[in-house]
Amino acid sequence: MTKLDPFSVQWPAEWLNDPIKGPVIRYLDRWLQTAHKKLGGGIDFIEDLQIDTLYLPSYGRQDFEELLQRVDSLESMLASIPRAVEPDIIFMDTGDTTITTTGTQIVICNNSAPGTVLFNNNPCDGEKVNVKRRDGAVTTDGQNYNIDGAATDSLASQYNQTTYVWTIAAGEWGALF
Repeated sequence: MTKLDPFSVQWPAEWLNDPIKGPVIRYLDRWLQTAHKKLGGGIDFIEDLQIDTLYLPSYGRQDFEELLQRVDSLESMLASIPRAVEPDIIFMDTGDTTITTTGTQIVICNNSAPGTVLFNNNPCDGEKVNVKRRDGAVTTDGQNYNIDGAATDSLASQYNQTTYVWTIAAGEWGALF
């Protein structure tokens, strides 16, 4: 902590000679000297006072340092938690007729001719594909895997949307409407 030594304060001469500032500075200087003497002179009184008065009485310096170590440990643990994966957004453009997913993705189908969304043929458990039909007919194809028991599924109407989820337990893609 800092040391309080008012005797080393060098006030600017123009302040001390000023008829308004001078008396205030001399009063402040006397006050600092008195406080310095009453606080034991030298060591910053707050440093000693904090442990006993400013913190809870049951906490000492060791407890406080242990608490800081716990906070650091918790911050490290939080940093190691995997974050949710934001899905990629891919587009089936006007002239496209097929598009293949490569993981958890959102597919926006702007195709004018009938199109097919081919799902990843090596999906991970929990992989999701959200398909949104904007214009032309759209068929989804599980490639090597069924979609709710069928080889394909279709989005029946314009502006329909379906989310498909791959689960190892089911061994196929499930359609969630």
